Amino acid sequence: MKKDFNTAGFYISKIAALEEELKALYNKRSAIAWIRFAVFIAVCIAVYFLWSTGLLMVIASIVCGIAVFLFVVSKDSDNKNAIKNLETLIAINKDETGYLHQNYHDKYSGKNLEPAQHSYAKDLDIFGRASLLSALWPSIRRSA
Repeated sequence: MKKDFNTAGFYISKIAALEEELKALYNKRSAIAWIRFAVFIAVCIAVYFLWSTGLLMVIASIVCGIAVFLFVVSKDSDNKNAIKNLETLIAINKDETGYLHQNYHDKYSGKNLEPAQHSYAKDLDIFGRASLLSALWPSIRRSA
């Protein structure tokens, strides 16, 4: 026996899961910012205490600090890309829930594609708000 698949419930649960993951990434972003600050402070303290031991130790601590700082910055960049990706996925899933409720009014209408001289263009509702193009636009967008 085949179970009914609740499409709206699927998208709602997917949005909730993505928003939870996004919240975790925002917390990670905050932690990475504090780590960058801590690395900078640690390098400053190391330079202060190693100043009397010689120039070689100071340069080594600065180089190590820069390497760690750049590593943390690369992790922050990866995290920002993941945040942007999740925000896009959330927007797509919210669009899909709107499409399930046949809410096409705020999407691309294709008015600029409508021929000015065609006598049946306005009768067929191919272009404009709540038209055939706006109903088919999600499937066109996916294949592009």
